[in-house]
Amino acid sequence: MVGDINVRHQRMPYVHCDGIGNMVKYGVVEGVKVNLKPNFTRCEACVYGRSKRDPIPKQGATRCANVLDLVHTDVCGPFRVPSMGGSRPFVSFVDDHMRRL
Repeated sequence: MVGDINVRHQRMPYVHCDGIGNMVKYGVVEGVKVNLKPNFTRCEACVYGRSKRDPIPKQGATRCANVLDLVHTDVCGPFRVPSMGGSRPFVSFVDDHMRRL
């Protein structure tokens, strides 16, 4: 039974339709038969994956001018093994000016 290459692409989403066609054409895979005519449609994931975007800036926004003007915090846990004080969650505080805990 010859399958549609679009269905194979949906089942193997990280392989482009041309790649699937080449694997079948050159015998890299066995037991897979697809119609090699170029009738594939562009799926939404492929369009987004190949789209261009602006690079992430290497320098972030300006930092706060004074210590403790802005403090970033994060809570994680609970952990299976409690701390020596019996606590199971962990809280971190990072000062935006100093970038230290």
